[in-house]
Amino acid sequence: MSDQSIQNTVVGKALEVSKQVESEALSVLEDNTLGLPEINKAVDIYNVDTKEVLIFVDGIQVKKQLESRVSKKTATVKATATETTME
Repeated sequence: MSDQSIQNTVVGKALEVSKQVESEALSVLEDNTLGLPEINKAVDIYNVDTKEVLIFVDGIQVKKQLESRVSKKTATVKATATETTME
């Protein structure tokens, strides 16, 4: 397999999984019988009597994430095509 076909396969599978996860999440959110767990906004993480504390944070720590990614090869081809048409 070429680099491009591997990339296309990975992107296609990721999109497929993403749509499935989105569908499942929406069905859970739309089901009013499930109810969401109560969130404790003040947690004493140093309390020795606490059995378990779950803390969920976004560990990505980026200022802004791109909506889509363009491979270097695709960007080079587009830039070359633009330069050619401008001449």
